[in-house]
Amino acid sequence: FYFFFLFTFLLLSLLFTISKITSHFSSSALISIGKITRVSISNGVTSIVERTFAYCVSLENITISNSITSIEQEAFYNCSGITAMELPENVTKIGSSAFYNCTGLTTVVLPDSVTEIGRYTFRNCSSLTSVTIGNNVTSIGEYAFYNCDNLTSVIIPASVTEIGVFAFFACD
Repeated sequence: FYFFFLFTFLLLSLLFTISKITSHFSSSALISIGKITRVSISNGVTSIVERTFAYCVSLENITISNSITSIEQEAFYNCSGITAMELPENVTKIGSSAFYNCTGLTTVVLPDSVTEIGRYTFRNCSSLTSVTIGNNVTSIGEYAFYNCDNLTSVIIPASVTEIGVFAFFACD
């Protein structure tokens, strides 16, 4: 019943704040809700789990609290309205395909707390021009930035010891 109420509320609102609902969202909680334009995740939520915001194509602005430690697989899959993403200092994990096909994304700043960029994480982010990778990342997964054809600036720190196959393929 609680999730039904939450889902109904989200359909009627263009702006919402998630405040200490649970320690994480349930999988696919907001999938395909095209009217959400802004999201603010308050302290208390620790994980954005699999496909939470997938296909929220109107989502343009997201504020992520410092309590978030992980962004799971496909969390923002196909959120084409997001233009910039600056992750808080406590994020340590970014799952595979987390920002796959976020075609509006232009800038990404990954904090030093992140240790690994999963496979396909930023694949098909065709507007992405600039990526700053934190100083503790050791691995960039396969196809991580595949087909980011406007990517002109990537800062890869000395901590990176492994770059997966096709990680930057088709970045013309």
